[in-house]
Amino acid sequence: MSKIGFFISDTRRHFFISKQRKVAVNEGLRLFELVINSGIRWNSVHDILERTFKLKDAIDLYQSYHRQTAEDPLDDDVLTADDWQELSLLRQLLAPMKKMSLLLQSDFSQLAYGSLYQLL
Repeated sequence: MSKIGFFISDTRRHFFISKQRKVAVNEGLRLFELVINSGIRWNSVHDILERTFKLKDAIDLYQSYHRQTAEDPLDDDVLTADDWQELSLLRQLLAPMKKMSLLLQSDFSQLAYGSLYQLL
């Protein structure tokens, strides 16, 4: 997850958005912000991974640019094919936990989330 934290600075984030626009225009996709781990929400890591995979092409384009320039190089801080595979496995592992935690939080009578205290 630290590699995603690389995008926190405004300059890097704006540059990433420009790369995402390039991908989005070519493929007719929506623009998304990266999700940063808040450390508070139970499912934030799963949400980060979901968004990261939606932005995979833009992330690859961003990394490719920084590998070719000496300006602000990523060095070893890039997502490799092995990293993407590990992230995919982690996302698969966390998916049932997210589903169950949302189920535990739900108020079945009103079909709304946020009533975990009633189960305790």
